[in-house]
Parts: sequence; C-alpha cells; structure tokens
Amino acid sequence: MIANDILAGRYDIYGGGTKSGKLGTYVNLLWPEFVNRSRIIDNVESMLGQGWYTQNYIGKNLLMRLPEIATTAEDRDRMIAGLATAVKTDARIIVNRLSELPDDWVKEVQERVAAEP
Repeated sequence: MIANDILAGRYDIYGGGTKSGKLGTYVNLLWPEFVNRSRIIDNVESMLGQGWYTQNYIGKNLLMRLPEIATTAEDRDRMIAGLATAVKTDARIIVNRLSELPDDWVKEVQERVAAEP
C-alpha cells in the first residue's frame, strides 16, 4: 500500500502542499523493511517522468532517501535520469534541493541536463 501510494502523490508549490500520497511518504521510515525495493524505484521513476506536481512530490517528500534506496548501479542510474528530467522541466523543489544530494549525484544530474537539449 505504501509503495503504491507514491503513485498518487502530488505536491502543489503554489498553495496546498501535498494533495495526495501522504501514505507514500512513510517510505522514508520503512524503506529498509521492503523486501521488494524495486517497486519503490519503479514508482519514483514513474513520478519523476510525469510533471511538476508529481516531480515536486518526490522532491518534497522522498528526494533525500533516493541515494539510500537506489543501491544498485541500475537503480541509481534510473533515479539520476529521472531527476535530470525533473530539472529539465523546472520542477522547483527538485531544482532548489538538488545540491542536498551527494556530490556525485548532483554532478551526474547536471551532466545529463547539459548533454540533452
């Protein structure tokens, strides 16, 4: 239920905050207990590929956990690609908080953004 609720998450930066997906934020506390972390990765990747409301939901609620959750090279690559997409669409929360991620993540996101028009 928690991993699936990530897909319902929306965050409105212009007023109202988190509109839905509040249960999904419990991933921050419970992610080590998930046997199938790929579901979290899949859902976060999906959200980062959509639009401002979903990208900002990830930025506001789950961004700082991504380096801990994405433990394989493939998962890390998927998260960095998704973050680059969010930066390109100017998802304000991700853009503003990007520097809070580990330096190597920030560098890779920036390189991807610069490489693609």
